Amino acid sequence: MMRTPPHARAPRTDGRPGRASLLVFLAALIGIGVLSALWAVTTPLGASPDEPAHMNKAASVVRGQFLGDVTDDPQVRVVQVPAGVAYSDPSACARHDGDRTADCAPGFPAGDAADRIVSTETSAGLYDPVYYLLVGWPTLIWGGSTTAVFGMRLVSALLCTLLAAGAIAYLARLPRPVLPVLATFAALTPMTHSLFGSVNPNAFEIAATAAFAAAYVTGLVRGGPVSWRTAAFLAVTGGLLVHARGLSPMWLGVVVVAGASLVGWSRFWTYLRRPQVLTAVGVVAVSTVLAIVWILRTGSLAAVGVYERAGTSFAEGLV
Repeated sequence: MMRTPPHARAPRTDGRPGRASLLVFLAALIGIGVLSALWAVTTPLGASPDEPAHMNKAASVVRGQFLGDVTDDPQVRVVQVPAGVAYSDPSACARHDGDRTADCAPGFPAGDAADRIVSTETSAGLYDPVYYLLVGWPTLIWGGSTTAVFGMRLVSALLCTLLAAGAIAYLARLPRPVLPVLATFAALTPMTHSLFGSVNPNAFEIAATAAFAAAYVTGLVRGGPVSWRTAAFLAVTGGLLVHARGLSPMWLGVVVVAGASLVGWSRFWTYLRRPQVLTAVGVVAVSTVLAIVWILRTGSLAAVGVYERAGTSFAEGLV
């Protein structure tokens, strides 16, 4: 009986994750998830970066108010949200003041008062609504209660944890995975976990970029057939990434070009021609067009304006 030579065997597909990568995924899911959840439940309301604006945006978007009412500031919109959600703004009384503690916050609205719909402002009024739709739904179930507010944080932490764990699991499939996996764990600093445990699209952008980049680069490096499972992962992560923030489509482009430069453009084009990859490209392309249309129609980037310290040198920034 003739034995098939090794070089003639069917190329290995990336379709079914190995036991090692599955264990890595579970370890990452538990480790990142626990740390992010701890940040979510221990950080005072409104204490995370820009969180009051994002909480107000999320609660208004899930109620169908995608933009809010115009104000004198093009970036700021007036929205209607439960009083318990709007509380996140006055509760952030200690921000930018290292000498004040969180107990300066007024009392949380009691009973039905937390569910009362009130008008409040958000500087995130023009932002893409996709992230806010994903995290704002607890306020539809629990109104303006603390369960709803902390629920939004925990949902955001779960989404970011799943994406980050997926990134690490794909890196575990590399021919030499130890250094990339350890480097990714090291890059998940306390600040990253803090953002994961808050309502902030920055965290979602970080996690989605990492997930897309890991699956994409791993596919380029490994070569061989691409499974529909991986194609779906690329489509979902890339399709969500471009909606995270105003510059997210640019980061998608940076990842694609960087990956192609890493392995060579010839290998990139070979990878791109696979039907599964082309399908993922089509989904991400449509999602990117929709994201760019939103940015252009709302003027969300232009509304931010120019930072007052723009032009500061690198040396000045250090001090």
